[in-house]
Amino acid sequence: MIYCEQDGIRTDAAQGARIATLPNKIGSVRKESFVRFVYPFLFDSDAFSSLTQSISEASWRNDTECRPIWKSSCFAEDDLLPHVARYLNEGGGDVSCVKDAGHSTAHLWSMQRDALDSVNWGLGAKAEWRIELSKNRTIRFRWVSIELTIFRLGTGFFTIEACPCSHDLASWIDFIYYFRFFGGNRATSLHARRRLGPNIWEDFYPPVIDKIEDTDKVCLHSICVLDYVLRSAVSGKYVTQRWWQDVFIPGQAIPYVCLLVEDAPTEPKHKAELLYLIRTIFHSNQMLHPSDDDIRLDHASVLSYAMDQWFFFSLDGGGYLAMNPPKEEFFVKTMPDHVRKQYFLLFLISANQRFSLMSLQQQVAEKWLTQNVAHRELTFERIYEHILEFEARVYFAQVMQREHHHRCYRKCQEVFQISQLHEELSGEVKRMYERINLERSERMQRRIDLLTFMIGLPALMFGFMSVPWENLDVSWTWRIAAFVGLMAFGGILVLCVRTSGTVNKNNSINKRIRYANEWSGAKDKEVHH
Repeated sequence: MIYCEQDGIRTDAAQGARIATLPNKIGSVRKESFVRFVYPFLFDSDAFSSLTQSISEASWRNDTECRPIWKSSCFAEDDLLPHVARYLNEGGGDVSCVKDAGHSTAHLWSMQRDALDSVNWGLGAKAEWRIELSKNRTIRFRWVSIELTIFRLGTGFFTIEACPCSHDLASWIDFIYYFRFFGGNRATSLHARRRLGPNIWEDFYPPVIDKIEDTDKVCLHSICVLDYVLRSAVSGKYVTQRWWQDVFIPGQAIPYVCLLVEDAPTEPKHKAELLYLIRTIFHSNQMLHPSDDDIRLDHASVLSYAMDQWFFFSLDGGGYLAMNPPKEEFFVKTMPDHVRKQYFLLFLISANQRFSLMSLQQQVAEKWLTQNVAHRELTFERIYEHILEFEARVYFAQVMQREHHHRCYRKCQEVFQISQLHEELSGEVKRMYERINLERSERMQRRIDLLTFMIGLPALMFGFMSVPWENLDVSWTWRIAAFVGLMAFGGILVLCVRTSGTVNKNNSINKRIRYANEWSGAKDKEVHH
């Protein structure tokens, strides 16, 4: 549909929104602020190598040629410990430089700028986009970037960076709250239009998604963008089968925000309420009824960085808030860049630890009920190897050198309860692994007993028959007694061998479990301290 619009007819009603318990004027957002929406997912870890290659080669076709969708990128290496940097950026971020992509820890791709911007064959970020909050209320926003990250253990993250065009803080708060609902009952509609001339606009729908027959051509949800991009990531074409599965709340992303607010409230109560509103990811009209502990500036989920500046983390999101930051270049330029790169990497590493452990716990719960004993043994051998790999290449006690970065990383791990998840999973797998080893030992012992019986009984019979009883003055009674005695002696010998083997096996298992417990305890203490 093509229509004309005069200036001021369609405006952001969000600018009139107010936070219930805060002053009407709650500040404006600096242009250096940003929001990232992280959508975690799981995939088959065995397909890591092939998936890495497929994503790097995926392309979309325009009118004349195929254009690549992704470009390989590097994780921010500034202040990373050397071995962590090597794990994350093996091959310098270029898949073609990695000798064996299957031995890499992770890969990061950014969507090509023309694939993101093009209104002719891409997602159409250059069009004017709005998110519809209600019938009479929309917020105009812009797409900044799209990234895709996969980790070797089978976790991935689809990250969209999108920001409101307004500097009004209420608009930003509402955008963060509503845009995170990619799909489901609470999903918000996205609308786009492109300019054809002065005050002449045309409704726009991304060309690549428009090719899908079962999508709504009137409104678009973020889940459609995620779904199409991930489905086409493996081949460049839309595939009908999903190669990933949800690990967080289906259809909901995790916001990671960086907000620099000028003209923010100066009263301690109002500052605490604003921090509470943002860190709990409420919308601007949410009535606040926090407890005294909730609005403390030293709350357990908050980490103070400088005066009126905090990092905050929760199971639903995280980020950085600065109220009335100093006009120095570090606080308005350098710090937002660090939050975008180094601190976001810390958030991503912690999220990878969280969802990797959740994935392994899910596998333990599903596979333990498997009736096929042999298949269950192989599965738990694999899970046990994954736990060892997790401890060696994912579960780091320290990632960066600097104090602020390390404190932020520890706070994120604390909120995500990484240590508790790891301890719980390790205990479960060790007990189940012990049970499997005992069952295996018993089966092996039964086979040995059967083999001993099959060999020993005929041997005793042949031995008894080979005795020259005719040359010996022995009655049949004594012959029978001798035969029974030999059988009893053989049975006692078999029982002794079996008992000895079982004791040795149990001692070996106990030693392995004790060593594993000591190793896990030392690891958890190292991470805790």
